[in-house]
Amino acid sequence: MAVFARIRALLRRPPDLLTDILRTGDITLDPVKHQVTRGTKEVYILRQDFALLEFLMRNPTQVFSTTTLLQRVWSSDSEAAGDAIRSSIKRLRQKLDDKKVSEASSIIENVPKIGYRIRQNHSMHT
Repeated sequence: MAVFARIRALLRRPPDLLTDILRTGDITLDPVKHQVTRGTKEVYILRQDFALLEFLMRNPTQVFSTTTLLQRVWSSDSEAAGDAIRSSIKRLRQKLDDKKVSEASSIIENVPKIGYRIRQNHSMHT
């Protein structure tokens, strides 16, 4: 009987929660298909960059330090440093931001002396 209650609860969820698709502005991330799109175009990103983007999109209002991102996103056996985070963010910005957009209005916001977060009011330039 518990299985049926769980299925009913899942069916009551909004479609995005059921499929687990994340959206910010015109960026869509589907963790099941391991797919990122910007508008209607699929964007190919590295596995670690995908993991970082997914983590930020799942925690949209929070700012994370480089140290926290390393602990939460990179594998525990990794010897990655802060440069790995900065490189990953740079690659994500190159792939996802409009070429005309400055870093100040990038999808990934740099909060000085604190860390990074996903920008909720990300502009949808095409």
